[in-house]
Amino acid sequence: MDNIKIGSIVRCNAQALTCYGLNGLVYKLNHYAIATVAFSGEKQTRVIPVDLLTLVGEIEPGCMALNYRPGCQVKRSVGGRIFDEAYIVDHIEISQSLRSMNKGTLYYRVYVTDTNDNLRNLYPDDKIYNC
Repeated sequence: MDNIKIGSIVRCNAQALTCYGLNGLVYKLNHYAIATVAFSGEKQTRVIPVDLLTLVGEIEPGCMALNYRPGCQVKRSVGGRIFDEAYIVDHIEISQSLRSMNKGTLYYRVYVTDTNDNLRNLYPDDKIYNC
């Protein structure tokens, strides 16, 4: 399984799939070696066998992107009060982080884009619905 775990950044190496060559974030991994992955720029998660994926790095420590998936409805909340109108996550974007905390490990930052093509900041108090 190449040490693929939840929070791993992986690349699809199956040429037959439309996500071939894209980086993705692993949200879920079951004991049958099947991963739930959101690929950069895609509007849904995919369920893919781990043997079709290659580990390229890890999500940046402290990044809250594991809570945000394409299709989730998010309401920004601060101190329990709703701050913004709800938005829907359209897709995630993955880019290599400038700070590397461990030699030999590449870290990636994950960004969220809403259905209006706005890049959104991720907050720990956000309320996430309908994932």
